[in-house]
Amino acid sequence: MSRPAHPRALFLAGAALIVLVNAVILAGAAWNRSAEEARVVLTQRELPPGWDQGLERERSGVSLRLDWRVASGAPDEAQASGFYTRDADWLDLACLRALGFDLPDAVPGREDEAQRRRLESNRHLWLVLELDGAAHAAALDAARQRLEHAQAQADAATDATRAEFANRAKAAREALDAEREERSRLFVIDAGTDPAALRSRYPQRDRYLILGGRVGVTVQTWADGETLDPPRYRAHVAALDVESLHVPARFHDAIATAGNRGAARYRLDVAWGRRHEPWLIAAQRGSPSAGDSN
Repeated sequence: MSRPAHPRALFLAGAALIVLVNAVILAGAAWNRSAEEARVVLTQRELPPGWDQGLERERSGVSLRLDWRVASGAPDEAQASGFYTRDADWLDLACLRALGFDLPDAVPGREDEAQRRRLESNRHLWLVLELDGAAHAAALDAARQRLEHAQAQADAATDATRAEFANRAKAAREALDAEREERSRLFVIDAGTDPAALRSRYPQRDRYLILGGRVGVTVQTWADGETLDPPRYRAHVAALDVESLHVPARFHDAIATAGNRGAARYRLDVAWGRRHEPWLIAAQRGSPSAGDSN
């Protein structure tokens, strides 16, 4: 009959395991930082504090949430309201098949639930995120067009509808201001299976990030309250591998919010390493320069 392990031996084994795990983590972080894959300057627009983040309450562990959007060929009302849709309408059937999705030509209908469930799964891919580029310019242009349309309706309104259309114009004006000054300028614009190939297509390392993430496909059978006949595939970006950035204590003062999420403005110099994981190089508090807003 074997004797039970001595408590001291168990303690030493546990301590050794902790040391080993920490060593592996530190080695991985060091290897990631041994070369910069990209470096970008982000602001509170792309890295806002969490809703309940209060640096005065918790000084030891602070992180910022990576706020990203998905480029759209036709920005919709959800985008206008500030909700960041994850649909990727630029991923058509041919693109999805090239990315490894096994999708039949005939989209399964509402009655074929088993086949739809088989198809509706996420795949890990590499994603291109563009900072303050064509995708953000398109979102700004769409917001301007919505304002022009709403203002034209308000100008032509009768007495009975003037208040309603004036409120719509006011909301459109506020949405345009938010797009110019508040909303994230970081958009997912492309996807692939090889990060090196994507980098060769998007070589500007201060404008484009190559990050891992998950892309999914659903079968859309309804749209605008009506049945789609035939149904269609709809791709979406489900998540990024890295959704937050740790802030070392020496940078806390630069991003301090004093409990007011909208008060602080800051610029963060963020590097992304060999493992496509970020770390903070520098932080500066204050109003963004003119180049940070359109």
